[in-house]
Amino acid sequence: MGGAIATLFSHKYPTLVNRLILLTPAGLPWPLPFGSSLLSIPYLGWVMFCLVTTFVLTLEKSIGENFFDIKYSQKSIKQQLELRIKGGLTHYIDYMTNSVANFPLTRCVKEATNVGKHSRPTLIVWGQYDTTTPSDVCFPQWHNLFKNNKDCTFVVVKDVRHNFFNEEVELSNKVITSWILGQDFNYNPIKHSNIGAIDIKLDERDIEIKRFWNENEHLFGTYMI
Repeated sequence: MGGAIATLFSHKYPTLVNRLILLTPAGLPWPLPFGSSLLSIPYLGWVMFCLVTTFVLTLEKSIGENFFDIKYSQKSIKQQLELRIKGGLTHYIDYMTNSVANFPLTRCVKEATNVGKHSRPTLIVWGQYDTTTPSDVCFPQWHNLFKNNKDCTFVVVKDVRHNFFNEEVELSNKVITSWILGQDFNYNPIKHSNIGAIDIKLDERDIEIKRFWNENEHLFGTYMI
């Protein structure tokens, strides 16, 4: 939700934002997972989320499917379990259900449209196979809002999902720091650390996204790295 929060802040306090970086931002419409609206129902939503996340195998499966980098997934599972134990399962479920119920994940169109009209330097980065804020649904909307900003740079990182900055730490840092320093990272070779991603079998949704990028990449004028 960080990208959406940055967008809302930029909308409310435009004079305080000189440059803007959005990493796979939420906020514009896309179909939320089936049953997610039920999480906003008092008590019922809490119970539903508890049932989904109580079992470790379910958590492992959900985390494992969200990343191409298997080694990172294993580390992430361990970290998530440690956080749950440290903070308490009740606290974990509370903040997750509150986020889904109260945060405008898909209802920031007005604010994002306004922010897109500003001429401030902006960097928007997406993971190619992002299905959390789906790249084939959400990226075109953000691109449409910011395409007239000559100081907006669009980057798509290959073979990663929503948390690309954890899968490709070095590459992500290179992209962001190069942009901040005004360097053209497109002409500087960037080594991918997530090289095992090309061996991961794509599911049906991934194949849809791959087809989308193959057919439409040329329309967006993005850096595909």
